[in-house]
Amino acid sequence: MSILEKIGIVYFKAEPTEYARISVGGKVKAEGRGQSGFFLEHRTSFELVDTGLVDSPFAFKETTADNQEISLQGGFTYLVEDPQKVLKTYNCTVDPQQKSYLTDGFDKLPEHILEVARAGTRRIVQATPLERILTMCDDISQKVAEETTKSSKIANLGVTVQSLYFAAISPQPEIAKALGAVYRESLLQKSDEASYQRRAMAVEKERAIRENELANQISLEQKRKEFVALQGANTLQEADFRAQAEAKTLAVYKLSTPDELRALALMQLARDAKRIESLSITPELLGALNNHVRSGDRA
Repeated sequence: MSILEKIGIVYFKAEPTEYARISVGGKVKAEGRGQSGFFLEHRTSFELVDTGLVDSPFAFKETTADNQEISLQGGFTYLVEDPQKVLKTYNCTVDPQQKSYLTDGFDKLPEHILEVARAGTRRIVQATPLERILTMCDDISQKVAEETTKSSKIANLGVTVQSLYFAAISPQPEIAKALGAVYRESLLQKSDEASYQRRAMAVEKERAIRENELANQISLEQKRKEFVALQGANTLQEADFRAQAEAKTLAVYKLSTPDELRALALMQLARDAKRIESLSITPELLGALNNHVRSGDRA
């Protein structure tokens, strides 16, 4: 222990972000940020307010519109704008050496901010069913933050809320387990539906392929039928033409005498003589020709 401490003199120093009010004998001797100096401890009181940005986490429970209890976790940051209002509202006396609060007065400041935030949260939660509220972290954060920062109660405390957020909204463990089972069943149903749709699409594609193949086959058979019909018509027409030509040729032969027919036959033989390897002339044919020649001579 130093000599100064033995005679009751202490050195107190506030940080630049700390607002200090130092009173001696009940009268304010010094006030402001970063105050420091030597003081008689038994006659002096030290009050301290942190004017830096403070992050305060929270966790509380509320009940939804369908009477289900949920837990909400998050946090907010606040900044003391008017330290004198804080000093007027809360007991902020500290130990000059340890700079620890002698009462829980200053600890009530974030509690009062949280009460305002909880009031806004409660109105939303109590009007919303469980399954919906579980997915509303961002929405609740935005709405409650706006309401809290604009609150006149917060302004009267001499602070401003810089941000407020909800990190998690959770149901009771047994409800969470039940919801998990429902969700898993929903996923399984979606998986089954997807498998069914894939099978249905495969069947539909197979049917379309078969219908396309059948249509192609029908088209080919139709074209084949048309080709056969055209080919038959051409064959019949060609046969008709040949028959007409032969009929005309036979008509000429019918008007010819036997001798003329024999002469025509001999002329045809003469034309094809190069292709004839052997020729047999019967006595009857030779006799007929001889008679024809003799009758011609007599004429």
